[in-house]
Amino acid sequence: MADDDRSAVSALAEFVPRLARVIAVALQSDPSVALTIRQYRTLERLLAGPLRTSELASFSDVSQPTATTVISSLEARDLVVRTPDPDDGRASLLEITTLGRTTFESAHHRVLDRLAVITEDLDDQAAAALWEMVPVLLAGMDRIRDIPHDFERK
Repeated sequence: MADDDRSAVSALAEFVPRLARVIAVALQSDPSVALTIRQYRTLERLLAGPLRTSELASFSDVSQPTATTVISSLEARDLVVRTPDPDDGRASLLEITTLGRTTFESAHHRVLDRLAVITEDLDDQAAAALWEMVPVLLAGMDRIRDIPHDFERK
């Protein structure tokens, strides 16, 4: 890892918090949509199909109680429902509702509109370079899941 202020690590440290803030503002910009980033990501994951709370917690790299809190807030707004798990009568599955899909789609469009402002000055070469970085950065994010939370690089 480079120690100078122009390293990739420094670039991410500068960029990611600001990007997260742009997304958070977009998700809160319409009171009828108003989602936290965790709620948004949970709805996004449920678009693919029903999941158990433990699966959502694992995918999101959060504790089961944290996932339960997010789910409860989404249930209270009728954005998700619990259904019996056909494979385990003691468990339930979480499913996104029609209102949940509509809310997610509205939120997603708001996020994309905000991100479009950020990227509007990119030329084709810069946009292609950004796309090339996506799989590299996603692979790095996947690796981080296997590292203990108290990890510190020596």
